Amino acid sequence: NSTIPFEFLPSSVAFPFQITTYILSGVSAIIIWDVLSNITADWNMFRLAKNKYALFAYTISRIGAMTYIIGRTVFTTYPVGNCKVADTILGCFFPIGIAGSCFLFFLRARAVYIAQKYMVAFFAFLWISVLASCLTIPFSTHVDNIGDTSYCIIISFKGFATASVIVPTVHDTVVFLAISYKLMSHGLPQNQALQDRVLGTNLPAFSKIMLRNGQKYYLVTVLSNVATIAVGYAPVNPVYQLVLTAPNMLLTNVMACYVYRQMALG
Repeated sequence: NSTIPFEFLPSSVAFPFQITTYILSGVSAIIIWDVLSNITADWNMFRLAKNKYALFAYTISRIGAMTYIIGRTVFTTYPVGNCKVADTILGCFFPIGIAGSCFLFFLRARAVYIAQKYMVAFFAFLWISVLASCLTIPFSTHVDNIGDTSYCIIISFKGFATASVIVPTVHDTVVFLAISYKLMSHGLPQNQALQDRVLGTNLPAFSKIMLRNGQKYYLVTVLSNVATIAVGYAPVNPVYQLVLTAPNMLLTNVMACYVYRQMALG
């Protein structure tokens, strides 16, 4: 029966493929919920935000992440037909979602180091590297139809695809450390306790919020990125190797947009 594609797959592939569809469905539901639950905050932000570059990055990162995640769910559960074309189109939204999220973090670093042009240029180079690494995704997967049906499955992916996770991890690490160093050392006594520096206890309210929101973003995204990289290199079924890609994009985008909203709305 061509309406049941799992019948055309060996059990060693069918089971992980089915698990992937469940995960993608859950991730799609979460990102839709996150977008809908923040509609009021987004509306207020669009009315009040002065930095149009950041607002543009926020918007396209949301669109890119949501389109990629929901698109991947449709790709694995609906008979799309031409699998290669559909996969390439979906892959084009990956750099929009990830690079857009990282651009919000870059803008934070730029604001902190605005007087140091070489540092800003270095952060810009890192962000361009993120974009370049993510642009490999549309060309990194080998997909095919399941049997003679119109359903699709990812057969394998090229090793260079992991650069799209490794490079953003490096970017976020460098930017996070640079921002934290600047905030923790600015205007504070040299003999201040390490715990107070890390927590920004004596920082002005705005700087403290920036520091702690950055810590939240980095903690979540770096753990998610490391897990995605580890699974990508693990000697497991190729279907499992890609299973954390969508959840990782979800966490990266949700946290980046959360931090931006917090700063934009005060």
